[in-house]
Amino acid sequence: LEEASDEADAVTSVNSLGSQQALSTDYLDSDEQSGQVYPVSLSDDFQVATFALTNAAPMAPSFRERWYRDLRSLMERALTPQCGGGADLYILAG
Repeated sequence: LEEASDEADAVTSVNSLGSQQALSTDYLDSDEQSGQVYPVSLSDDFQVATFALTNAAPMAPSFRERWYRDLRSLMERALTPQCGGGADLYILAG
């Protein structure tokens, strides 16, 4: 990605945007929230790595809180120490 673009602008300029991924409007009038499969707090390269809506999944608020807490704990205990303190850790989700 060379530069980020605003979702509202992208919807009108990108063919078929939203046909294969969630858009912010999909969460309007819903009890679900957009939760990050790979949480932004775990990445130094957050602008590129985590703000794409393809990293988003609908989550109930209580599940979202547990997901972040449990994933952070797992990363800190099990993965980060094995991967150069996190510098060499790559998470693929999807």
